[in-house]
Amino acid sequence: MDKTSLVGLQDRQIEGLVLNAMRGANLPVTMLDWEYSSELNELQLVIATSLFDTAGPHEANARVLAALQHAGIYHQMPIRRIFVKSPHDPAVKALQEEMRLKAEGSIHIVANRVVGGADNYSIFFTPYASPGGAVRARVVTDNKQLKEFLERQLEISAHPLTSAILQLDSGRSASIPHVQLTLRKARRLGLA
Repeated sequence: MDKTSLVGLQDRQIEGLVLNAMRGANLPVTMLDWEYSSELNELQLVIATSLFDTAGPHEANARVLAALQHAGIYHQMPIRRIFVKSPHDPAVKALQEEMRLKAEGSIHIVANRVVGGADNYSIFFTPYASPGGAVRARVVTDNKQLKEFLERQLEISAHPLTSAILQLDSGRSASIPHVQLTLRKARRLGLA
């Protein structure tokens, strides 16, 4: 299992707070994203900043921690979960490449009737070009969650979204073609 898919809403909110703290302190940020650390068995926030190269690793870490303290969020982000790195670090370069690589494919939605007559929905992303194999599904428990996931998380525009909902109402399945996702986002959303 890809552990980066475990990034939750609270982690994303912390990510936003950290980014705002960095901006508020005028610290340069090349990249900021979560990465799973198998040594610690937890997600860590990787912050790539040019300060690492210009001021050194100790000073870069000190400035990042000072920015978090100044913003009043230091207590929400334990220091062991922060990794300050150079933008030239091979691990950062690999993360950036993973964030850039996009796959185009279709979103498929299947309505499943559960006990009590309600529907839950299985959502699949199938890339047009892939080596094949098993496809992961994201399951949501009602129509509201489905719409929210498609609109907010996948950023599906109004017309394809409405069309998919109408398809589901009439036939219990729907497809939305030509959706582009980065591999990283697909994993984070539980679709890869």
